[in-house]
This record gives sequence, structure tokens and C-alpha cells, in this order.
Amino acid sequence: MTRSFFDTAELHGPYTSEELVGEALAPVRGQVVIATKFGFAPGSDDPTRLTLTTFRRALDAAPSRIQVQGARHTEELEKRTNL
Repeated sequence: MTRSFFDTAELHGPYTSEELVGEALAPVRGQVVIATKFGFAPGSDDPTRLTLTTFRRALDAAPSRIQVQGARHTEELEKRTNL
């Protein structure tokens, strides 16, 4: 089976790209891999400041925009990113 990889980011739109990718790939969800990126905090004094709160907010919100059951991450990722 061939898998296709799609990459998006919450910054694009913002959020619109994730929503469009999720909608377009819904019929083939099991045949593709979708990745998204984050790293900005809208409404913050410093929108580029990444915090654990920003990380978790993005991780919680992206699956519904991309129309998937959940995001995969590990505590190890949090440790490696020094959040």
C-alpha cells in the first residue's frame, strides 16, 4: 500500500489550511499521513513564544480541524523540546 504524506500548519490561514486538508482527505483518511505544525500564540504579547500551554492547546485543537480522532505525541517530545 502506498501512503501519501500531507503537511500543513495552524499558521496558514490561520487554521484554514488544516481545515481544508482535513476536509479534502476525509474520504481517504486511512491511506494518508497528515502532519501539522504550530508555534505561535495568537493574541499573545509575543506570538512566537512557545510554551507548554501553547503546545497543549495546539495539540488539543488540531485534530478537530484536521478531522482525525487525535494527535500522537509523547512525553518524550515534551522533554526534548524543553517545554
